[in-house]
Amino acid sequence: MTETNQPMTLLVQDVRLARVSLIRPYIGKDAKVDPATGKQMGKYHADCIIPPIHPQLARIKELMRAAAVKKWKGEAEQFLTQIAAQDKLCLHRGDITRAGKPEFAGMLYISASNDIQPNIVVTDNGVNLSTQDGSLTPAHSCYPYAGSRANVILDFWGYAHPTGGKGISCTLMGVQFLRHDVRLAGSSVASTSEFGLVAGEADGAPPAQTAATGGSGLI
Repeated sequence: MTETNQPMTLLVQDVRLARVSLIRPYIGKDAKVDPATGKQMGKYHADCIIPPIHPQLARIKELMRAAAVKKWKGEAEQFLTQIAAQDKLCLHRGDITRAGKPEFAGMLYISASNDIQPNIVVTDNGVNLSTQDGSLTPAHSCYPYAGSRANVILDFWGYAHPTGGKGISCTLMGVQFLRHDVRLAGSSVASTSEFGLVAGEADGAPPAQTAATGGSGLI
């Protein structure tokens, strides 16, 4: 495998959002502590659910592989095999990692996060409103939520912790509301020009929340 200089960023179209933290960062139990403030640091996050027949799945896998080559060069194939076996890819099988959650059944998902708030975009009356320029706020009826459909801009990269842990991670750069879907429980930067306009108008209220009812390699 040869080193690649291709961009690792991809606009993935029509994903369903879950485990959303786009308004404020989510602080988990294992969150890192900021040495300057002594406070735990949160991350903005979304699980981006896609079907196994998503038209961009092959490209997503290509970029994960390219990220591995960029990070580990000739050792990439060896590390990819280990990473996939340890479920340290950013692409996961919902039936395994999110077992028991119906929205993940039979689906794949990309776990994506960012230390800073990704750009949130809503097309309204033929214009893209954006958190980046202050024209979009969470009060908008189409602000992306858990369960809604969206286009997302993702950046793939390989990492290696000092302790020896390796993986392929994904940065959530931007989220564009696409359309409403059944709201899920547990809800909580890219340039606006990187998004096109969503067909139709951003109108109507989101659907009401409903209660949730009760591995092979990816490379």
